[in-house]
Amino acid sequence: MKVIGEVPEAKVILYWLVSELYRLKGELTVDQINIIKYPDLENVEQNTLRKELLYDKFGRSAILDSVPKNINWHEVEIEEVDIEKIYLLAIWDWFLDTGKTYKLSDIPTHLSSPHGHRVTNFPPPLDHKKKIEEMSNSLQGEIADIVMIATNTDAGPFTVIDGTHRSSLLAIRGQLPGTKAYLGISPDLTQCVWPPEWDNYQRSLDELNKLVDDGYLW
Repeated sequence: MKVIGEVPEAKVILYWLVSELYRLKGELTVDQINIIKYPDLENVEQNTLRKELLYDKFGRSAILDSVPKNINWHEVEIEEVDIEKIYLLAIWDWFLDTGKTYKLSDIPTHLSSPHGHRVTNFPPPLDHKKKIEEMSNSLQGEIADIVMIATNTDAGPFTVIDGTHRSSLLAIRGQLPGTKAYLGISPDLTQCVWPPEWDNYQRSLDELNKLVDDGYLW
């Protein structure tokens, strides 16, 4: 990763909200929309409100609660050498769409739909292929920033926790090199359930493979 510079958490949260504003715009108040559209990153109260919006209203606490608190954020540019080191966060439907690897580089070969399951505690499947096709057809201008986590800025692996569809579209188009992203660096990701560094990552892969083999995932 080419490191451009360090950025405050407040900036990462802002751009995460911007990238998803379309999804909940109709449910937000005018004041909530304004602190996203016209932000003051020096305003502590605004920063607190935006963080609460991301975690609660936008429902991203399910992802962020597992991310370590001791994390330093950087603006980076993805380089060609990084592509094989980029993973999508470990959610079962991305498991199938990456050919059981979670590697972003496997999306162009394995992306398919529809998926389904017969597992009682799994959420309903998402049709990632359909969403990516819709994004491709409607996209105007630059693709919004991608958010990743890692333990370093060089060797990887790098795990996408926001922008899974955007990064997948870039992978399909062959346009990942040169893409700007936000990268959170934490010295220990062993307790975070999303990246390959997670202590139980391999066991999770083994369990998912068994579910596929037994016909519970397709």
